Amino acid sequence: MILVAVAGTCLGSVLFVGCSAETNQKILSTFFDGTDKPPVPTRRVRRDLLQEIADLKRQLTGQTAGGSEGAEEAPRPVDRAKTWEEAAALLPKDGDGNVDWVRALKEGVIAPRPGPSRTAPQQALVSFDVTLVPEGGDDFRAVFSHEVHTALLACSSCHPALYQMKAGADTITMDQINGGESCGVCHGTIAFAATLCARCHPAMAGG
Repeated sequence: MILVAVAGTCLGSVLFVGCSAETNQKILSTFFDGTDKPPVPTRRVRRDLLQEIADLKRQLTGQTAGGSEGAEEAPRPVDRAKTWEEAAALLPKDGDGNVDWVRALKEGVIAPRPGPSRTAPQQALVSFDVTLVPEGGDDFRAVFSHEVHTALLACSSCHPALYQMKAGADTITMDQINGGESCGVCHGTIAFAATLCARCHPAMAGG
């Protein structure tokens, strides 16, 4: 029995030495932990990691601001507003007199939560654009920025109630938007009006 074990060990050593580095890696990873190369993270893994980083940054900010873990930030002036009119008066405006939400976010006037609950986990920014080209041609091409919108809203605000999670799966028309559907759920109510064409249609910026 001992001779068989010794012979098997010698034979295995000879075969292992004669194998390529790639084959050796496969053999080692079959029998030992920690020898395989780390897997390339998928998009979902990267998103979850970014979310964890954002949560940690938020917790760290809370510690710094309040001196102890879990301390809440001091309320902003806009948080004390009792009516929309009072809040709107404190928010920055764009050149047309509409609330400039992106500027309000950058200047720290507002700090949107990712959900109704104060303990809702922070979500990572989704930084890619969706370009929509209608049948009318490239002059009416619209560009939707996920980064701008996910800085203000949770993904669940639009998916899947308004849009499917697949580019091109939904038909979007100006009739829908002007009727308070699709983009019109927000634009024309709390966000800039759909009549500001150049905000979404770059080719119309000079019109």
